[in-house]
Amino acid sequence: MRFNLVFTLIFLTLISCSTFRVSERSPSSISEDVSVLGDLEGNLERFNDFIQKSDALYLNEVGELDLIEGKKFVFLGDVMDRGPGSLRIMSDLVSLKEKYPAQVTLILGNRDINKLRIMSLMDKSANQAVPEIVIPWHRKVVEETFNIKIPDLLSLEEYQDFVREYDSPMLRFKSFLNGMNAPLAFDFRKEELKLLHPGKVIDDHHVFLSFLQDYDDGGILRRYLRHGELGKVIDGNIFVHGAVTDANFGLIPGKTVREEDPVKWVEKLNQFAKREINDWFEDSRKGQGIIDYHAPRAGSIRNPNSVVYARFSDSSGNAMAPGRKLIHKLRNYGIY
Repeated sequence: MRFNLVFTLIFLTLISCSTFRVSERSPSSISEDVSVLGDLEGNLERFNDFIQKSDALYLNEVGELDLIEGKKFVFLGDVMDRGPGSLRIMSDLVSLKEKYPAQVTLILGNRDINKLRIMSLMDKSANQAVPEIVIPWHRKVVEETFNIKIPDLLSLEEYQDFVREYDSPMLRFKSFLNGMNAPLAFDFRKEELKLLHPGKVIDDHHVFLSFLQDYDDGGILRRYLRHGELGKVIDGNIFVHGAVTDANFGLIPGKTVREEDPVKWVEKLNQFAKREINDWFEDSRKGQGIIDYHAPRAGSIRNPNSVVYARFSDSSGNAMAPGRKLIHKLRNYGIY
């Protein structure tokens, strides 16, 4: 048991940020070098450090991120929110994906997908009073922005009336970022914009406009999400942001029958994600399926039915391997 725990910890460390050689498992598989990185969350320094040490990624003669011939690269998701590098990292990853579409994989993480939820909530409540769901964070943002104290124990209607003169789309956006566990994302974007545009005065309105431009046709977030996938199978290895579990294996949202073949399952998950994301960009009232699929269950930090929010850990955070039955089922299809 101790060996299994140690092995699981080592494996999870490897897939979080590493380069490893995928070994040949069947006559039909092709051994490849696969470089894997995940959960940068806007940390440009960590990204640059990874590139310098990578045997797959490098900066070419014009300073652009490039891929060594014969290599593959998988980014495991969560590109933004907790550092002043989100725009530059997204831009580099999207450019790399568009240059090497077959060799580069962008896995969708919860921090990537929840940006759709934020804008859906923004659009839905655009001409309404502050929605109840965001009030805890909205209160904090208003108090800090205007240096005021909102009275406690206000009813919903009383709160909405009190903040009416302070409320704005920008404040709501900040509030939703707070509610999605990204309380510093707005400040980090401001810091990054100042670095990208030295000498230009960058205020909160410039920052808010920058976030909105992410969603535009050709916007970096739109391009990133449209290139994203929920999973990828490469030479007997299956990559997802969270975990493959007994609960989520074979499960396809909207389908009653599970897919037994893991390769077909991942393909169908990606078809679902692509369809949902495209629908959302047509109309933010659509595409709610992937928003629901990615999210943790109410009152929890996980969703075992989702490859995005399932975890290889127990309720105390201790690492654990997939169940034996699932491991055997995956091996029957060449997934090791």
